[in-house]
Amino acid sequence: MEGLWLQVAAASPPAFQEIGKKQGIPGDVLYALALTESGRALKGRRQIVPWPWTLNIAGKSHYYNSKKAACSALKQAVEDGKQVDAGFMQVNWYHNGRHMVKAPCDLLSPWKNITLGARILARERRENGGSLFRAIGTYHTGSENTPERAKRAMRYRLRVAKHYSSLKKK
Repeated sequence: MEGLWLQVAAASPPAFQEIGKKQGIPGDVLYALALTESGRALKGRRQIVPWPWTLNIAGKSHYYNSKKAACSALKQAVEDGKQVDAGFMQVNWYHNGRHMVKAPCDLLSPWKNITLGARILARERRENGGSLFRAIGTYHTGSENTPERAKRAMRYRLRVAKHYSSLKKK
């Protein structure tokens, strides 16, 4: 973890509330998920925020200062056949993105990325018998078909819950 001194940004922004409502997902849960997926400490501030131009390329996080720089790196990663997650919600290009958008860089549109993340979480919820708790874990791990994957899903749920709790204290 980044450390306990960091604070989560105040209440979830309206986009997360609006998109969450359309998908039947609480906006604060979506925001907590985004903080977990792409949270970044801003220089000179004791606060973390989801970062729209975050890529995870082959297991390593990269934070870009512009959409253009992130797009260039995203296109290169896709061209090189690397696993890549993109944007606020870290939508995986191979498993979800290529089926949901026309081009990889579309994943870097904040509104579209939050919408896709919400759709994926809503799908996971349906596939997990309506359980948002289970859906949060499978959003990250895909399935819990082995003890190790189940442990990873639980660790992830706890990270999301920590961010969610921080939002609720404000």
